Amino acid sequence: PNIDLINLIILLAGLCIFILSVIIFFTKKLTPYEALFISSCLYVLMSSVFADYHLIVFAIFPILFISNNYNVIEKDESYIIPMVTSALILAPKNFIFIKGISLQIVLNPLILIIAIILILYKTIKNKKIKI
Repeated sequence: PNIDLINLIILLAGLCIFILSVIIFFTKKLTPYEALFISSCLYVLMSSVFADYHLIVFAIFPILFISNNYNVIEKDESYIIPMVTSALILAPKNFIFIKGISLQIVLNPLILIIAIILILYKTIKNKKIKI
């Protein structure tokens, strides 16, 4: 019975984050790169199975970063949080166990949630968005 409540809370939190992200994106305050990153995070966090093959979607962010022909970090800092998060997510963590549970099970969702919060907080604070 508690798992249904937890799933409902996760669903509602994900929908709230998605709606907030869409509003911020359409007011031109969230870059397409950040919007894609938040969508990818929500895809992974909202899926029923949180396995390693779901995390492969984060390989696109280093590829997009490298594919640009100019120094994006100097011109646009929206790449920093997704790049660092992608590196942390893709780094192997499945060999560390505490009481039979892999640290990856706890760390990966935590890293994604923190990254989403940082991006939305930075966007709302720095760009003076009225919600």
